Amino acid sequence: MFFAAPCGYPAAGVTVNGRRVDVHVGIRGGVCIDPLQSYMMSVEVGPLPAGTYDVHLDIDTYRATFETTVVVRDAHPLTFAPIAGPIGGGTEVAITRGDLNPWDADSGFALLGGARSSFDIDYYTEREGSAVRMVTPPARAPGAVDVTVGIGEESWVERSAFIYYDPSQPPDRAYAEPVLFPIAYDGPGAYGSEWRTENRLVPPVVYSTPQFSAPLPQFFTPPCDGCGSILRKALTLPPTSRADGQVVWLLRGTGRDLAASSRIRDVSRPGNAATSVPVVHEDDFRLSFVLPSVPIDARNRVVLRVWSNEPAFVYVYGFAYLVPLQVSVNGLPFAVRDLTPDLARLPRDQGSVDVIVRTDGTGIWPMITVTNNETQQVTIIAPE
Repeated sequence: MFFAAPCGYPAAGVTVNGRRVDVHVGIRGGVCIDPLQSYMMSVEVGPLPAGTYDVHLDIDTYRATFETTVVVRDAHPLTFAPIAGPIGGGTEVAITRGDLNPWDADSGFALLGGARSSFDIDYYTEREGSAVRMVTPPARAPGAVDVTVGIGEESWVERSAFIYYDPSQPPDRAYAEPVLFPIAYDGPGAYGSEWRTENRLVPPVVYSTPQFSAPLPQFFTPPCDGCGSILRKALTLPPTSRADGQVVWLLRGTGRDLAASSRIRDVSRPGNAATSVPVVHEDDFRLSFVLPSVPIDARNRVVLRVWSNEPAFVYVYGFAYLVPLQVSVNGLPFAVRDLTPDLARLPRDQGSVDVIVRTDGTGIWPMITVTNNETQQVTIIAPE
């Protein structure tokens, strides 16, 4: 699945040669579509053996070839949380039977890329009959590896089931997922305000039954010194001041039960209440949003913030401009726009306006802050 702005009617063809997949989008002629608008297209590659594939995409109307890597994994009745670990090893991995039936023995082993590891004591439970076993992968070169699991008289072989990654490289969406705290600011602001932000991560309650145990969230990169690689208890993120907020990257498959909270308050006015800020997960991103009832009032300053899955253009309807999203350091592509001057040009008696935001990329998440210049009380307008 990809986005493109074709000139005419596209017709895609796919060629698979070993571990390389070539997708060519030809044009059959027709009226040229506005190049500022992109459309989602999909091609069916078909079943592939498990492994790592280099995907090359070229479109007749573009002069560049786009490349990505796709890991195809076996669909056997074992799940791994996380599905990846650092090349230095040492990260605990929970291996769960997909049918949640208990293993028929407590002792066993796992071969990750040919390196043997015994199962660790399940730190959720030591009772017999659990469907989860813990294993600590040894060190290995980066890439996807096959995993063999043997417990008692049972055994499984899963192709490309686990991915080794280099922690010194940026996170890859194949094995890492973001949790976005849109506001991360501690410091002075306009009109004598002094802002404090509290961002917290809370792991799921560690629970266990004879059938199932919950894996704890694991960081791709710990967000602070001393945080540890596994989130075992509630964590308040250290104070920071970033216009683009703060992103915490988790290893994919470990953050589905994670709870998080965010609050901001002007501490220069003791009577001000803290404002809750949404915490954004990967599946909250969409192609377009309507942010309703943005007030037209000279007493407010109004700021639009937009995050994206990848660098792209954002269209803000009603204000007729594009916001190019640039990649932020250790974060997500981000853009900010002060809407106060734009709103000042609208009729006051209109009262409010709906702000429509969309992208031609793979997904965005927008948020508007409305701050009263007199009280410094903040109102958040964000997707529900």
